[in-house]
Amino acid sequence: MHRPTLFVTMGDPAGVGPEVVCKALARLGNTGPARLVTVGTRSIMERAMAWVGADLTWRDYRPSDPEGPGQGEFELVDISVPGVEECAPGKLDVRCGEASYRYIEDAVARCRRGEGVGLVTAPINK
Repeated sequence: MHRPTLFVTMGDPAGVGPEVVCKALARLGNTGPARLVTVGTRSIMERAMAWVGADLTWRDYRPSDPEGPGQGEFELVDISVPGVEECAPGKLDVRCGEASYRYIEDAVARCRRGEGVGLVTAPINK
């Protein structure tokens, strides 16, 4: 069964977005009507996963794989942004703003290429 792909950006790395995304994925699972692909920084998502007690297994997103992840796996586009892991949670930081922008930019580009049908953003600072 073909499922449309939605890209979900993790939001501000120092904000609540990564935690919200982890909680939502843990609750929804990966067998719903849409293929959910997280766009963000793996180390930040792993930290958030530990904080909320979510048991998620990340795998690299592969657009050429039409079936998507297996049971219990969640796809991630890992975007490395220098210094973002050093940002203190709850504190404004220009590196987090840059990261948030890059996550959205990547997801929009993927949608424009036809890899996905939509984009969902977790909270960001504007």
